[in-house]
Amino acid sequence: SLNRLTRLGVKAVGDPVRRGQLLAAIHSPELYAAQGEYLLARRSGDAGLQDAARARLLQFGVGAAQLQRMAASGQAERRIELFAQHDGYVTELGVREGAQVQPGMSLFTLARLDRVWLNAELPEAQGAAIAPGAAASATVAALPGQRFDGTVEYVYPELSGVTRTVKLRIGLPNRDAQLRPGMYASVRLDGSPRADTLTVPTEALIRTGTRSIVLIADEGSRFRPVAVRIGVEAGERTEVLEGLAEGQQVVASGPFLIDSEASLRGALERMAPIVPIAIEAADEHHS
Repeated sequence: SLNRLTRLGVKAVGDPVRRGQLLAAIHSPELYAAQGEYLLARRSGDAGLQDAARARLLQFGVGAAQLQRMAASGQAERRIELFAQHDGYVTELGVREGAQVQPGMSLFTLARLDRVWLNAELPEAQGAAIAPGAAASATVAALPGQRFDGTVEYVYPELSGVTRTVKLRIGLPNRDAQLRPGMYASVRLDGSPRADTLTVPTEALIRTGTRSIVLIADEGSRFRPVAVRIGVEAGERTEVLEGLAEGQQVVASGPFLIDSEASLRGALERMAPIVPIAIEAADEHHS
């Protein structure tokens, strides 16, 4: 009376499947008995009994093609055949051919990849400016030069206590199945800083890993580092929440990778004179 997987049409996680492909065949005494009840109900002419018996077969996973075949032959079949309902890929495979199976057991999981979810994490200071519906784009190292445009679908309510980040779910179309589960991506979000806020060129920021610093120009062409608290990055400019005042001049001189104050002091001593640029106040939303 044991149910047994007599044929498995997929072999490994990652296997592609096509709609209508045979995925598995299961020999089931219970199914054989349920088919007998269905055939008896058909012969009785009782519509209620027939509907109940058909519903039980559908719970077993019997498809319309197998029901039609039984109705035409008048014979019960000793196995149930499972077919793919759509194109996709095997993402989980929990059984082997010949294994015993029980009702409610998960045999495998299929996923469609014509649209994928990308999970991204955003610094706490910038998270408040991103809401569902915001435009997003992603690039992956495996596909240089290609950009995938999508939309923020969900902003998770909790904040990570370790990284102090907000988690986002971004939906991306993936018509050619180029994006695959497990890939890492770089994400650009089109958030908007609040109106009437101070912004600086993003390239003017020196990120040390624990804080953000800009170099400001004092009188006499002297430069000194100032720690700032940043907000939303939009386009090529970044919102500054604390640390600067409108009218001060900052240095925009290309990227520095500095991870300590000692390194920063050494870098300042070696710097050639750089032309400062003025900070601008942003009176409009950036997108």
